[in-house]
Amino acid sequence: CTATFDLVISDVFVDKEIPKEVLSQAYASDLVRLTGASGIGMMNMIVETSGQRNNLKRMMNDLQQAGASVEPLRITSINALLVWIRS
Repeated sequence: CTATFDLVISDVFVDKEIPKEVLSQAYASDLVRLTGASGIGMMNMIVETSGQRNNLKRMMNDLQQAGASVEPLRITSINALLVWIRS
């Protein structure tokens, strides 16, 4: 897909886990590539366990390496939202 979008949302779970395919540099790169120059992206993540919190940090790093400026927002005691714009 060569189109870009004003809003990109990722909310992918199997039970309380994010599939490994979603927690990858390739997926993060695709998310940033699909986000328009003046667009915004959001990814819902569960951060209940230390492993899930590590996934959040890894995804933040992957999005940054793909060219995004990223901010985490804590939504609930177990959910965080990664919000990005293209840098």
